[in-house]
Amino acid sequence: MKQLRIILLAVVLAVVGGLLFYNIQKKEVISQPSAPEQQIVYTGEDQIFDTLVTQKVWGNGAEEAIRDVSALLQQIEREWSYNRSDSVVSRINADAGIRETILEPEEYTLIEQALKLSSESNGAFAITSASLYHLWGDFSTEPAANEISSALSQLDDTQVVLNPETSGIFLPRPGISISVDLLLPAYAAGQALEIYKEADLDGALLTIGDVQLAFGTESDGTTSMLLDFPGADGEPSLTFAGEGKTAVTITGNILDNQTGYPAETDLAVLTVAEENGVEAAYRALLLWTGGSSTVQEFLDDPNIVIYAETTSGTLLISEQLSAQNTESGGTD
Repeated sequence: MKQLRIILLAVVLAVVGGLLFYNIQKKEVISQPSAPEQQIVYTGEDQIFDTLVTQKVWGNGAEEAIRDVSALLQQIEREWSYNRSDSVVSRINADAGIRETILEPEEYTLIEQALKLSSESNGAFAITSASLYHLWGDFSTEPAANEISSALSQLDDTQVVLNPETSGIFLPRPGISISVDLLLPAYAAGQALEIYKEADLDGALLTIGDVQLAFGTESDGTTSMLLDFPGADGEPSLTFAGEGKTAVTITGNILDNQTGYPAETDLAVLTVAEENGVEAAYRALLLWTGGSSTVQEFLDDPNIVIYAETTSGTLLISEQLSAQNTESGGTD
């Protein structure tokens, strides 16, 4: 009996000791400074535009916004992909030399914007380069010289006729074909931004292959959404609080519309971020083909954020990107 009382006493002391230990630990945790509250981050993945699409979204309505953006991107791919027989561009190309193709207002606007950028680029960017890019495919095999010459003979954006009264487009000769594939992911990011805004989310990061869109704040609410600017090794090198901006990264596979071969450049990687995604994609193409000397002309432009590395390892960083990362200790 005495032994039983000793055992019971030991059990009671163990329970009381455990409760005391729990209360002490609890108090210690409560007394620590509270960290910023992390929101639940919802994620989504798709394969669209022949690349991986990821969404990281938080705030009220996050799950619905992910579904809506996914549906929107798939719709844009169906409407605009050069490789789909039922797309807008396939319809335009099939009508080449035969008839004017009537477009919806938003379709006409995208083609009109693309042609305006083409005119400003003096041919460095052209929507009639479709046959040339289709010829090169994934750039794993160099096409025959005569095939390249044939594709170049069809490359001339000045031949494209727009009719603002009918929202129509006409390609005067059979064989001419257009494509907006080089601009499409950035254009889609801009359309997705409108969904994020209407959903009244706290933050979102959309990645479409080499295109990023930042919206709102980070999930802890401490800073504007950060865009990653990758180095030549593919790993993030610098970040930028780029709320509302679209960033486009290029590491190669850009053709020279004069020669028909991959553009010769001294750049190893280039990222350009702007408010307008289509213009960011266009600017990245021009800077890539222009090389480091052209990049340097835009480094002090307050509306453009640029990160570039040359093949010799020289860094070219826009003033605002450099300033942000110097403040956070991100640059030497």
